[in-house]
Amino acid sequence: MFVTLLGWESKGLRCPDMVVSFEKKSQIEQINLVQMPNGTGKSTIIELINAALINQKFTYEQVRDLKGNDNSEGEGYFILHLGVQDEKDSLINKITFQLKFDLAFEHVTFSTKKDTSVGLELGWMPPQSLAPFLNNRCVEVFVFKGDKAENLLKSDRNDAESSISAFFGLSAISDLISEIEKEYRDRRIAGPQTDRGQAQRIRVLEKWQLQLEVLEKELNKSKDTLKDVESEYDAKKQHMERALHANTERAEKLKEYELQYKSSVEEVSRSSMAALRVLRNPLFISESIVNKLKLLKDNLDRMKLPGTSGEFFKELSQHDICICDRVMDEHAKASILKNASSFLS
Repeated sequence: MFVTLLGWESKGLRCPDMVVSFEKKSQIEQINLVQMPNGTGKSTIIELINAALINQKFTYEQVRDLKGNDNSEGEGYFILHLGVQDEKDSLINKITFQLKFDLAFEHVTFSTKKDTSVGLELGWMPPQSLAPFLNNRCVEVFVFKGDKAENLLKSDRNDAESSISAFFGLSAISDLISEIEKEYRDRRIAGPQTDRGQAQRIRVLEKWQLQLEVLEKELNKSKDTLKDVESEYDAKKQHMERALHANTERAEKLKEYELQYKSSVEEVSRSSMAALRVLRNPLFISESIVNKLKLLKDNLDRMKLPGTSGEFFKELSQHDICICDRVMDEHAKASILKNASSFLS
């Protein structure tokens, strides 16, 4: 069974009038933090949550102290919303406890809402599956003020052990044993008034002794279960520590690979720039290009081109056929010689 605090509402009390909701808006797990300045009612809210869960009986003085300074109406209320989900059921049932304060007569009325189809019912009536855990010992495991948190890690205190005992019902068995022993002592001191009374007391004692034997068996069974749970907890804790260690190693490896990748990218960039510088000079690309360029230069030198000499065009004009495969007539010869200088430029 999973129990979740869904929120609360308050009005007219020593804490601020507010409506606080922790209901999930998505499937993402969340942690809720309520921050309030000192002296604004944090401790009062914790006390009211605790009171709603355990059906606290208020004294006149306690009701009087809870009245808000600005409350002139003579009444106030505190509403607590819980979500209760069975391990085999995905549906969350909403449970509501309402504490209505009659501040004029210093009285508190409890109401409960267990079903969305039904309104508030007068009285403190939690679901049967939840009721065994709504007692002082169990509730104080989860609802406590900051001063208790300071003692959780002290080696000379047994808060953790007490919490486990309360949650598994072991402390309830101890309380019942104490009640039986007290009842037995009180009746023994008072003594039987008649033989019939004596016989009745013996029968009651035998009944309680049988009940005690049953509870002791349950206690031993619960202790064995607790040992199994503790053993499983230790195993899972070791597994978690190994997993955390492995994750740390993976993170360090990943960081190393990222540095290597960055270095490789920089090296590729440098090599690319060097290659581009080389490619800008075609003479570095192929020896054949160099040879062809030298041959071109030799031909140009042989033909005395480029230059200021017009020997090429003079020789051309002496041929019968032009390089364009036309017949070299007188008009063509004159045109070539006339335009030789512009061709060379």
